[in-house]
Amino acid sequence: MIRNANKDDCLNLAALSIHVWLDTYAPDGIRTEIAKFALTTFTPDYFLNILNDEKYRTRVYMQDNHLIGYAVVNLESHHVDESNGFEVDTLYIQPQFKGKGLGKALLNDIGQQFGHKYWLTTWVNNENAISFY
Repeated sequence: MIRNANKDDCLNLAALSIHVWLDTYAPDGIRTEIAKFALTTFTPDYFLNILNDEKYRTRVYMQDNHLIGYAVVNLESHHVDESNGFEVDTLYIQPQFKGKGLGKALLNDIGQQFGHKYWLTTWVNNENAISFY
C-alpha cells in the first residue's frame, strides 16, 4: 500500500534511511565521517521538517504495517525550468526488497499524484540506481 507519510512515520523513515544510505554509500565499512553524516542527518526531526514543508511530498510504501520504501518529491525544484517537472529528491527501498517492483510502483504513484514530468539525479557510483533508472 502506498500512502502519504505522516508524523508517526518519522522514526521509521529515519531508520530506513540510515539502513539504505549505509548500504549504498558505505560498501567498504563505516568510518567516522560516514557515521556522523548518517546519524545526524536522518533523524525523526529531519523528516518532520520535510513533512511540514509545503514544497515536499513524501509517499511511503507499506507492507503488513512495515515501512519498506519511500519517495520524497520537491515540487519547487526544477531542472533548468518548470517544463522539466519536479524533482524526485529521494527514492529509498529497503535493500532486501529491491528488484521486486516497489521503486517502480512508487515512481508510478508519484507520477499519478503530482504529474509524470519529473527529474532526478543519482550518485555516479550507485550502479544499482543507474541501472534501475
